[in-house]
Amino acid sequence: MKVPDGQIVSLVGPNGAGKSTTLKAISGIVKAERGEITKGRILYNGEDLTNRKPEDIARLGIIHVLEGRRVFEELTVKEHLILAQRQARKLGAKPDVDIVFQYFPRLKERIDIRAGYLSGGEQQMLVIGMALVMRPKVMLLDEPSLGLSPKVTEELFQILKSMNEHEKITILLAEQNVYMSLKISNYGYILENGRVVLDGPSEQLLNNPDIKEFYLGLKGERFSYKDVKYWKRKKRYL
Repeated sequence: MKVPDGQIVSLVGPNGAGKSTTLKAISGIVKAERGEITKGRILYNGEDLTNRKPEDIARLGIIHVLEGRRVFEELTVKEHLILAQRQARKLGAKPDVDIVFQYFPRLKERIDIRAGYLSGGEQQMLVIGMALVMRPKVMLLDEPSLGLSPKVTEELFQILKSMNEHEKITILLAEQNVYMSLKISNYGYILENGRVVLDGPSEQLLNNPDIKEFYLGLKGERFSYKDVKYWKRKKRYL
């Protein structure tokens, strides 16, 4: 896999394909979970990050937003952003809180509300906002649409696209929502059973007949319940 500077790259696939593990390997969190990279290497600007500590990787500007909207329920939005500022300084970054409100004005309205009382969409905005405070060069996003309504998901993905364009943040996006992720990205990788089975420019993948049928639910020329039962055999890219 390659993630070019300044682009959005989508890593899509079903549950258990290895999307989250891939991001954890890049950010070093896999090591904290008693895992280890035994094959291959992770390179960033020519520097080998394989099995490095998460804090060392974060200091390079690679910030990981984990799956599941992990917030401190008893702390307010303001307190979360203060924590992010402190962490940014520890990592040697110059924190910027105003940029959070620029992209997520709703958080300014909820500044004194405890995170546990925020909606799912607002919590997702908060964790992305905390990462944004740290002025990342690369943002690893794990399932940002999880549990969100289609309307909120579309709004969030448009914000991510805007962040990429205006802040020049490189984004590696792990998602099950194939259509939305490919719609905003430049390039995509399809991951199944721990391996890349297909990759290419996002527009090309969206027009791929197998992607349309097996990931977007669009009927192709061949469609029957028998075909669905044996879908693994019929994928042209396997």
